[in-house]
Amino acid sequence: MPVYRPFSPAYLADPYPFLARLRATSPVFKSADFGAWIVSRHVDCQRVLQDDLRFSSDPATARSGMGEVVSTMRAEAPLGEVPILGSCDPPDHSRIRAVVSAAFTPRRIREFESEIEGVAHDLVARLPAGRPFDVVPALAEPYAVISILAFMGVQPEHLDRVRGFAHPIMTARSTTHPTPAQVSASAHARDQFASYLLHTPNHSGVIAVLMEAVAEERVSLDEVIMLIIHITTAGNGPSAYATANMLMALAAHPDALATIKNDSETVPFAVDEVLRWDSPVQLINRFVRVPHEFEGKKFRKGESVFALVGSANRDGDVFENPDVFDITRQPGRLLSFGHGIHFCLGAPLARLELGVMMRTVLERFSRIEVLPPGPQRAPDLLIRGPRSLAVRLA
Repeated sequence: MPVYRPFSPAYLADPYPFLARLRATSPVFKSADFGAWIVSRHVDCQRVLQDDLRFSSDPATARSGMGEVVSTMRAEAPLGEVPILGSCDPPDHSRIRAVVSAAFTPRRIREFESEIEGVAHDLVARLPAGRPFDVVPALAEPYAVISILAFMGVQPEHLDRVRGFAHPIMTARSTTHPTPAQVSASAHARDQFASYLLHTPNHSGVIAVLMEAVAEERVSLDEVIMLIIHITTAGNGPSAYATANMLMALAAHPDALATIKNDSETVPFAVDEVLRWDSPVQLINRFVRVPHEFEGKKFRKGESVFALVGSANRDGDVFENPDVFDITRQPGRLLSFGHGIHFCLGAPLARLELGVMMRTVLERFSRIEVLPPGPQRAPDLLIRGPRSLAVRLA
């Protein structure tokens, strides 16, 4: 019987041998523990993610009570019924994505590179050379948060204020039967956020594009509020983990580190290999929209499907020598950013951020040493990376 136990210590330490066995013996199977279909091969994960006619991104469409719970939570929370880009389907998804896509153009991202470089240089300059420190709070987390909020157009003096709006809104939205106090706090935060957006002069970045769309009535102000919260929170964890995973990969492969340090032209290839070799996004969830047969299995409406993109990125049918960290590998076909209509809008920005940080660290340091006890990982189904990582940079 196939086994998928992502919270076991052995799996958390190194999931890839387990995933290789799943791809070889049980590429599509129903997990009794999760009540979900587990899909682990690249070809099958890609099929699930690109077929928005047969698979939904909205958990309210799930069966076994999950859909009812989600619908109830949305009905009881302020802004609960407002669609979130990552968990809604067309036509809402198409309309909202069309608006926000105008802010994530290659030109805008290129123009932002110097600002990202400034953030990276400032953070790296503070790192203690030759002394142990935890790279997650010192570098990975602040880099992810500061970068995305700056790209959104949040002024530095408003960073804590805007982050403070998001917390009560998402607490009420993600709590089953929120208390009256939570509902009140969410409604108050919504009003404060709306006032900030409407009365702050000279918005820039993504927020400027979104507020223009509000003025043109292509999206509502509440939809913009949820968009900002989604964009500024959904990518923080994976982005921070990507930075930490990058440092661990280079520490484990000093020859690759030396190559990148001596030839900055290899950075884009190294970025993609970091994202492939130990993807910060390990799983993307979908829900069966239309009953159908998939690889000989009968998928019923509302069933949950786990597309294991971390496994897909190690699939030997797609990547030669998949367990080898190879920065000369030609980029492409990795599924860390998803696939299809929900392909991550911020993928070019995430690649740019990781490349800038890679160059900045290697401009100053020649050796990265991961110290005992090694990465301390929190059990997490969706993303992979350390919550704490002691390193020494020389």
